[in-house]
Amino acid sequence: MRTESGMLPAWARAVSVCVMLLWSLTALAQGFTPQFDAELDPWTTGDGDGGDNFGRALAQDGDWLAVGAPGNVLPDPDSITGTSQGTVYLYQRVGPNWEYRQTLLVPDPVHGATFGLSLAMLDDLLIAAAPRSSVPGPVDAGLVYQFSRDQSGRWNWTGTFESAAPSADGNFGQALLLRSATELLIGAPGESDRSQTGAGAVYQFIQTDGRWQLQTRLVAQVAEAGARFGSSLGLLGNDLLVGVPRAESDDRGAVERLSLATGASVARTLSTLGADSGFGEALFSSGNFIAVGAPNAAVGGTSGAGAVALFRGADLGAAPEILGSQVVEAQARFGEALWISGARLWVGAPQADVPPGFDEGVVEYYDLALPTAVFEGALVNPFPGLSGRLGKAIRIDSAGTVMLGADIDKVGPNNGQGSVSIFTPAGAGYGPPERLTRGDGASLERFGSSVVVEREWAVVSSFLERTEVGAEAGAVYVYRRVDGQWQRYQRILSPDPAVEQRFGASLALLGDRLLVGAYWDRSQGP
Repeated sequence: MRTESGMLPAWARAVSVCVMLLWSLTALAQGFTPQFDAELDPWTTGDGDGGDNFGRALAQDGDWLAVGAPGNVLPDPDSITGTSQGTVYLYQRVGPNWEYRQTLLVPDPVHGATFGLSLAMLDDLLIAAAPRSSVPGPVDAGLVYQFSRDQSGRWNWTGTFESAAPSADGNFGQALLLRSATELLIGAPGESDRSQTGAGAVYQFIQTDGRWQLQTRLVAQVAEAGARFGSSLGLLGNDLLVGVPRAESDDRGAVERLSLATGASVARTLSTLGADSGFGEALFSSGNFIAVGAPNAAVGGTSGAGAVALFRGADLGAAPEILGSQVVEAQARFGEALWISGARLWVGAPQADVPPGFDEGVVEYYDLALPTAVFEGALVNPFPGLSGRLGKAIRIDSAGTVMLGADIDKVGPNNGQGSVSIFTPAGAGYGPPERLTRGDGASLERFGSSVVVEREWAVVSSFLERTEVGAEAGAVYVYRRVDGQWQRYQRILSPDPAVEQRFGASLALLGDRLLVGAYWDRSQGP
């Protein structure tokens, strides 16, 4: 994984030092001042790695797309394994394709910040949250950052939002809503309210004369411990809709409607989908429709299958139409992500099993133009694997382009790295999707832990490399010097690869024979 300056992290630069020293010793023996000869880089294809969760959150406006990777591990001089801080990647649409433009890092680095877990974008304004940041304040209190795009197209950090009442596990920034370029709403579902831990709160910030100021702190009509008021946000005219997924003693969930003018609670709609349904974990309001996700709801005795409550006429007091997935599966979490575009509803079921894998995820879409919703179709991962969670995040642009996050999608050998699939309308359906990933950054693979050189050959180990077999299987890379330049020649894997084999832990080069150690190889016994 490369840093912002383009330099490799310390653990990936080891080979450069080794190769330089070999030439330095020769130079010293001849009485010359040692000179740097060459740097052999890992065979990376990007900066991605397992556990990045790329695609966990999406924000899009016009030709700009922001993708959150809240699990991304970044180099840290105080930690050999780096720190999990999170990253936001920016893409710009050029013709029919999306091109990478910039990487945003959390301005206040701290382990576990989950920077990029939630995003909001409008014009040249990007809001990116780190809801588990602990700088400053209690553990996981959360911070939210503002980035602005300048005339050159570069995004710059221009401000930070802090909670007025930070508390441990407050998760300030868990939900974001940009009502306009001068009004921002931030959910903090884990904050305390009226001595009730985890009751939750929502903050309204207003920008005046270029300065953001806290307007009000909104709370539920009744403070309930653990209710998580502020988990999701939506608008209904001049009122705010707030998801409260653990409201009531049985955690059935609710949606509360509050006046943004007065801060008072206007109405409260309780789930009819049973205890612990997660009603309010997701919500989306558009035109005459309000959709509320209940991804934990049991359907026909199938736990965690998930459901969506659809309120027509934007009337939360009316009896909702209840939608379930076309294929009811346990723990599929249908309703975890929602989007309404015109008269079409999109519903993510990120843990639905799609053969040949499990938890691959599916996104179903429904026509809302008729008196009852009609299923139209479904989109699945174009590159299925063991798991991917397609539908963890959904964004639809004004042209009908569908952007779907799959935050634990496997990329190359990296489980849990994540991807984004972009489907463009074509005829009555969608054309082949464009897939955005961050490639393989070879993070923490110990490239350069062992190096041998003989004549025109150099062999470098990467003994903790995650290969197609699994974690720490290991690999060895061969370089050849041609016309004074080192060139990549061959990647060698174990003839009987296995997880944690650590192929390449030691090397020896004797003439035309290469000896490779794999000290955790179990092929000859336990």
